[in-house]
Amino acid sequence: MEYSQCGIDELFSTSFAKTREQEAEDILRTNSSEAAQTYLKRGCPLGFRAQMWALYLDANVTEEDARYYEYLKMRIAEEESMTDLLICKEVQLIASNDEMHFVFCDYTYQVLLPFTRDATVREHFRTTIASPPKVVDKQNSESSIFPPSGVIPFHGFSMYVLPLCYLYDDPVTLYVIFRQLYI
Repeated sequence: MEYSQCGIDELFSTSFAKTREQEAEDILRTNSSEAAQTYLKRGCPLGFRAQMWALYLDANVTEEDARYYEYLKMRIAEEESMTDLLICKEVQLIASNDEMHFVFCDYTYQVLLPFTRDATVREHFRTTIASPPKVVDKQNSESSIFPPSGVIPFHGFSMYVLPLCYLYDDPVTLYVIFRQLYI
């Protein structure tokens, strides 16, 4: 094997682990998404995973992101959506019944409920052949995208969020990382 894999090979050599840590620090200093992508292909030491994935996804959490997340939470409190029930059922079936992930149920709700209301997510449909789902208002025959994100929750949707919960404990950061990863 030409290259060693982080997560396995450092069990045998401490110099390999130290080299990978030094490489991670260098990449984080250069702030290069491309370098992070290349680095992540061979695994990443646990202490650098959150920063390295954020760099790779170009997910810099800003004050504007925090305000927008609060706005999405406010929309959840103001109006119930049909997708809320799908997400609640999904989290109960998947995350709540998994011994490795049940502790992250609250985080999963805090990511998926705002995600369905995030209209910025549907902008990625412009660059794909897919089209977001639409509903027709019976009274005036106008169609609109539903849910606002254009993504209908599906069975296993929460499994996209759960691994990220091991890396990020701030709901805003977790949300921004998930959104970037999804689109």
